[in-house]
Amino acid sequence: MNDKTTQVKFWERVEVLRDPARTFKELVEAAGIRLDVAQVMRRRNTLPPVHQICALARELGISVEWLMSSETMETLEQAINLNDGQRARIRALALKIMSAPSEIVADVEKSLNLD
Repeated sequence: MNDKTTQVKFWERVEVLRDPARTFKELVEAAGIRLDVAQVMRRRNTLPPVHQICALARELGISVEWLMSSETMETLEQAINLNDGQRARIRALALKIMSAPSEIVADVEKSLNLD
């Protein structure tokens, strides 16, 4: 899990998932990471310690598994090209779906032909 590809994509995912109304500084500091340390890790493409990954996932409102998974990058690469309003809307929808009962998730999947 600590290969170079995962490391690079980790910071890309953090940036794509960050609420546009919140700065990178606000996000990392809320996760208990000093800004200068986070900037160095991002620049060097290194992963933070596990407890900081967990804190970032919590601040982003997603699971650690989702944050660490390189399989999600295709979708996130598409999200990079969205404007802030579109990103905020998609993020809000994703968070609602992730916390919805399984019946609602199944209905959404069916509506989107994902079943």
